[in-house]
Amino acid sequence: MGVYDTIIVGDREGQVKLSDDFATYRVGDTPAWFLPFSSYSIAMREGGFVNVTENHIVSWTDAPEHAAVIDKYGGSFGGPYLFNTEPSRG
Repeated sequence: MGVYDTIIVGDREGQVKLSDDFATYRVGDTPAWFLPFSSYSIAMREGGFVNVTENHIVSWTDAPEHAAVIDKYGGSFGGPYLFNTEPSRG
């Protein structure tokens, strides 16, 4: 459990743990996250990618729009990143 920011783009909504501010962000907003990138895509657990271009949220798409892809916790990946949606098998 922790403190999450919420991203809302159209009818899609998800949460990220990048700043602990309880903030809500929409298209055009500048997130208060201090990452080494100004343009990146966030792999959302809810599916798809939130794309941030020049520090502004621009879209939520099925594929990342930027080479820098991070997970919802701020981890960086060199290419497309997908959450494992398969149920765990004991």
